[in-house]
Amino acid sequence: MNIKIDIQNDSRDLLSLTFAGSENGGKSTLLSRILPESKKIFQDRITALGGQGITIDATIVLIDAQLGALSQIKQHEFSVSLLVVINKMDLVDYSEDRYRKIVKEYTAFSEKLNIHEITFIPASALMGDNVAEHSGRMTWYNGPTVVHHLKTVSIAAGMRRESADKSANVVWHKGKVDIAQRTLRNRHEPACYWFTGFSGSGKSTLASAFEQKLFTQGKQVYVIDGDNVRHGLNSDLGFTDEDRTENIRRVGHVASLMHDAGFIVLCCFISPTRVLRDYVRGLFPEGAFREVHVKCGLEECIRRDPKGLYKKALAGEIPNFTGVSAPYEEPVGAEYVIETDSMDVDECVKLLEKRPWNSVSNRKITSVTTTGSIPTDNSE
Repeated sequence: MNIKIDIQNDSRDLLSLTFAGSENGGKSTLLSRILPESKKIFQDRITALGGQGITIDATIVLIDAQLGALSQIKQHEFSVSLLVVINKMDLVDYSEDRYRKIVKEYTAFSEKLNIHEITFIPASALMGDNVAEHSGRMTWYNGPTVVHHLKTVSIAAGMRRESADKSANVVWHKGKVDIAQRTLRNRHEPACYWFTGFSGSGKSTLASAFEQKLFTQGKQVYVIDGDNVRHGLNSDLGFTDEDRTENIRRVGHVASLMHDAGFIVLCCFISPTRVLRDYVRGLFPEGAFREVHVKCGLEECIRRDPKGLYKKALAGEIPNFTGVSAPYEEPVGAEYVIETDSMDVDECVKLLEKRPWNSVSNRKITSVTTTGSIPTDNSE
């Protein structure tokens, strides 16, 4: 049984979902949980869909935690966003080992189909665990809830549709100087390095050091820092999910324009969801967007706490703080994974320099672990 529903939020953004899974997998139970909870977020209406030709924004695949990833579940067609809910965790005593085993099995199968962007959520639709609120019985899981993930997907879907609508009425003015000419003048190709990670992981520190290195080499390079843009361009935005999404949307387009101008642009933003990072990736030509996962354990980031934000967040003074009261989805298939809690700045910069400037290469994960640690400052 497949279920298709259409959700409309208070910003008039439509989200089309399809539910897939084996019989008795819990689709109806989960749906009965999502619909009333969604009314708190998607304010306007929730309607059933029946016609053909509907563009599906997200596919939710339910897997019974007892049975694992059955072959018939693996074979469903996938849409823009794939969410795999490992349901009935209450029947396996909320076992992390069981969850990890199913994730590994499903991931191995998906990679054969060249599907890498998947969000996994352990849940119990019957008990409500990780549906709208995080479960106190699975403290080992710190990712998004089902409703939170759908909210993010809804916002991203609205952004895509808005862009498509505007493109029909606005014509791009093409100048007489193109990227090829700028590349020839600059003697390097433009690119966007997108630094993502927890607050305190060292994104700004690393990007600034990388910028200095490239600048001394004569390259056109500029850092767009998350804190700096909120002093001007995005000073009207707060930290709700909607505002954080708009923050990334604006910066993504600014970075795209700087790329067109021939720059190597280094963007430092927590950007906690894969959906939003993929949205920005889609603004650039193939190979020009390079995701840098500045990976640092949350405990180490809390220990560093260069701005005192974690202390405030843990005290309940800052809501929606990534890693404390809001989830972070680690990148899948990032061009670079740099472990800043085990590397110093110079080692990190050398790793970033390994990517050739004058060629377009395939996405891959680059991960190096050495000794030392990267320092942080208040520019993060």
